[in-house]
Amino acid sequence: MNYELKKAVLNNKNILYNYKISNILDYNRMSVFEKEKVNNYIINFIIDYINDYKLILVNSKIIGCYCSYIKDNIIFLDEIYIEKEYRNLGIGTCLIKKEIKNAKVKKMNMELWVYKENEKAINLYKRLGFVVANETGTRYLMRLKDN
Repeated sequence: MNYELKKAVLNNKNILYNYKISNILDYNRMSVFEKEKVNNYIINFIIDYINDYKLILVNSKIIGCYCSYIKDNIIFLDEIYIEKEYRNLGIGTCLIKKEIKNAKVKKMNMELWVYKENEKAINLYKRLGFVVANETGTRYLMRLKDN
C-alpha cells in the first residue's frame, strides 16, 4: 500500500497521545495511579521527542505514526502505531525495514521494546532479524542481531 510520511509538529500532540496511549493500554492493565503516571510520561515524551515523530498518511489521511531516535549510538524504534483498518498491509514492515537499512548504513545497533502479549509484533521483529536482548515482567527489549 502506498503511504507517505509527514514530520509531526506540536499541533499533532493529541493524535500522537491517542496513538501512544492506545499502544500501551492494548497490552497493559493499570491502576488509576499508574495511568496518571503514564499520562504524564506520554505528554512529556511527545513534547521532548516531537522532532522524531512522523505521521503516516494514506490518501492525505493520518492513519498512524512512528517515532525513532538515536540515543547512546543506538537507533531506538520507540513507536509504531497504525490504525486497525490499515494493519496487515505491509506499512509497518516497510517502515521497520527502512529503519533497519538506516541502522546498517550508519553501522549502529537498533533496539525496541515490545509487550510480551503482542505475539504478532514479536514474530514480525524476529523475522526481520531482531532477538530478545532483555526483558521485564511485561515487555521484551529486542535488538537487531549481527549489526
